[in-house]
Amino acid sequence: MSQNIQLLCASELSSVSRNEDKEFFVNCRLAAIAGAQSTDDERAPVSITAVVDKSGSMRGEKLRLVKVTLEFVINQLKPQDRLGVVSYDHCVKTELQLTNMTPEGKEKAMTCINNIQVGGSTNLSDGLYTGLRQQLQFLKETGGRSTITDATTTTTTTTTTQQPEQQPPAVAPPPATAPCLMDLQLGNLYFAGGGETNQTVLFVKGVNSEEDIGQVIKSVTFKIPDSEDVVLTTAPFEVPKAFAEKVNVAVEMELHNGSKQTFSHTVSFASALNADIVHLNTAAPAAAPQLEVTEPTIIPNATAPMEVELTMDGESTTTPSGGATAADTTQTRTATSVCSVWLFTDGMANAGDTSQNVITKKATELLQGFPISLSTFGYGAGHNEQLLSAIAEVGHGQYYFVDDPQLIGAAMVECLGGLLSVVGQCLKLKLTAPPGSELKKVYSSFETTTQDNETVVSLPDIFSEETRDIMCKVKVTSVPMALPEAMATIVAELTYTDPTTSSSVTVTTKATVERPEVAPENQEVPDIVDEQKNRIVAAEAIEVARAAANSGNFEVARERLKAVSGAVSCSKSAATPYCQKLMEDIQDVEQGMATPQLYAEMGRQQAQQMVNLHSKQRACGTKKGRNLNAQQSALVSQWSSKRR
Repeated sequence: MSQNIQLLCASELSSVSRNEDKEFFVNCRLAAIAGAQSTDDERAPVSITAVVDKSGSMRGEKLRLVKVTLEFVINQLKPQDRLGVVSYDHCVKTELQLTNMTPEGKEKAMTCINNIQVGGSTNLSDGLYTGLRQQLQFLKETGGRSTITDATTTTTTTTTTQQPEQQPPAVAPPPATAPCLMDLQLGNLYFAGGGETNQTVLFVKGVNSEEDIGQVIKSVTFKIPDSEDVVLTTAPFEVPKAFAEKVNVAVEMELHNGSKQTFSHTVSFASALNADIVHLNTAAPAAAPQLEVTEPTIIPNATAPMEVELTMDGESTTTPSGGATAADTTQTRTATSVCSVWLFTDGMANAGDTSQNVITKKATELLQGFPISLSTFGYGAGHNEQLLSAIAEVGHGQYYFVDDPQLIGAAMVECLGGLLSVVGQCLKLKLTAPPGSELKKVYSSFETTTQDNETVVSLPDIFSEETRDIMCKVKVTSVPMALPEAMATIVAELTYTDPTTSSSVTVTTKATVERPEVAPENQEVPDIVDEQKNRIVAAEAIEVARAAANSGNFEVARERLKAVSGAVSCSKSAATPYCQKLMEDIQDVEQGMATPQLYAEMGRQQAQQMVNLHSKQRACGTKKGRNLNAQQSALVSQWSSKRR
């Protein structure tokens, strides 16, 4: 199993005197490996719903550029990818249900997009809810899983050697029976809990929610470790069950035709829906073949096949020889779709729900913890950046501020490049302080839960080449004598889903510190730790300055930004490229607050964008292209070339 994400720890101090109680910082970095997906065919499929504002203010160049960019997006998608389109003004219309981007699907999608015409007011909320429901229906019906077939051609060259004169008796081969496969969802729903009370429902159901699998399946037996088997003889095949931890459940299905097949499922609490697609062979069992034995045939001086060991796609196989042959082979893998909703607008929500609290509350309720990212694109100075940023926050996506309509395409293409390079989903970073150490604080803008000396940080996904830094403040207590080996200060365990294979991956590491009799003075702080301390204080300062500017206190806002810029410039890592770019971003925000008019035109949205950029460590359409990976940079470059 490949590991797409590295987990690294760096400590502010390498050594603490054994008789000291000391607090210091430890940085835990999640680093997605560059080139984890070596080809486009190896990536996970994507499922995107575009929610397009067609209110009157989108008339002309704005709507035209959205359409042109969506055409570019469509051309980047593969047949296993899906696209849906929702449009809204005062009314909402589903222009395109989620459709696989085959040549026929692409043609249908472009026809639907080109038929969108501007209308009236802006019912942003109902457009958003409709887009979310489209993705939710897909996830509930399929679990987001797709079976990807990778075709290869293998050429085999074989040689011969002498055989005994007599061949074995000839046996008539049994008649071939083609398998008849039914796709099923096997998995568990996770509701809530912790410890002994992780409430789940185990289930077996059809991929198509309306399919009556009871006509094929006679009974389903759930074999749960340390528990009695549960046998169900009528659909729906569902079992409520509480689990203390992940377990592997064997599921035996008896068909009406008399055959039995057994599958397995690992009960997971990673998300609300945890399901695999399994293939049930519904063909009747083949009758035992009747063997017809004939007299052996003697062939003088004949040769028999020699067994030749071949290595094919990493597996060793044995095949009879007899010359050079070429064969087409296929390999299948189950991949998890990367699901996303894109919301476009240039104005204020003035129909349907208009309250930020109401919209974000309903969006959160709809998402229910399902792995759907939600990104928002705001055009010009007329949109509500706080609303769009809040919507992106609850959907674990990004807010893109597009001050120039000509940059609409670059923002969308950047977002697409990220989705096409997702290498990890549903990330959980568990941080534990072993004996002798205490976890005082975890600095993170992501969802964090803490119990005793253990903290879990939940991150929705990560793109290839991205990093996520979780800064911790730890405290070590004195020890009675100098320690011969370094002591652990934090044990870090990362679990995530690899969407390209739907497999679960776990990575562990730890931070350590030496405990000599006397620690050396003036220990050098690693740049990575100092840089991340600067990032945290800068993001906080930009947020405080933004709030002050929104209240009209521009002088206070600018002074706060100057102070943090001065602090970064005096830090140990000030000369690193990372901190140089950080100071540039702080200066850009300060310049956007030079006058109330400039702040209203672009400074307000820019400040919000910079808060998101540095708190989430993800590219969000900045003109300087901060934090872009290779996939995003290539697509943006390709788009720019197309527009020239």
